[in-house]
Amino acid sequence: MSKAKRTKWYIIEKTAEIFNKKGFSGTSLTDMTSATKLTKGSIYGNFENKEEVAVAAFNHNYQNLIKRFTRNLNEEKTAKGKLLTFLKTYEDAYHDIVMLGGCPILNNAVDSDDTNATLNSLSVKAFNDWNNNIHAIISQGKSGREIKDTIDANYYADLFIATIEGGLAISKSTGDKRYFDHAIQHLREVVETVF
Repeated sequence: MSKAKRTKWYIIEKTAEIFNKKGFSGTSLTDMTSATKLTKGSIYGNFENKEEVAVAAFNHNYQNLIKRFTRNLNEEKTAKGKLLTFLKTYEDAYHDIVMLGGCPILNNAVDSDDTNATLNSLSVKAFNDWNNNIHAIISQGKSGREIKDTIDANYYADLFIATIEGGLAISKSTGDKRYFDHAIQHLREVVETVF
């Protein structure tokens, strides 16, 4: 890896958590220079502007989350097993997500909604990808007669996202994990009894 690429990667790694916690508007150039110990010129010598750093930071945080889920889901063969593994992976990742400042998808969506179309589009795409993945798992289960044919894949994919993100956001805000735990418990019961 070239020195320029290493420097760019270093900036992304050092600012990713800051952008996740403070958002685009709340993250200052001083925050970025303090975290990286680099000058303004070094940062903007590697990135065109603050938005480009924020986009790279979001992608970094999101890809780290995706890697964890992909690795675990690839080990499962059944649809119900994949859905339960998905929930278990979120449970296992809870502490890391909270330490990062919350879910990068939701944080970015809330921060950029109505203020930054470029950043908001990243969260919209991430939510859509997540929805499509859950929908595909449920559809796979229906095709294999593992999940009841009457189950609405669209409805339950939406329910997964809204329930997990809501539970996570409330638990992070209140410092009380029970909201997240109850969200996961409810979805586990859905998979085990409704499907």
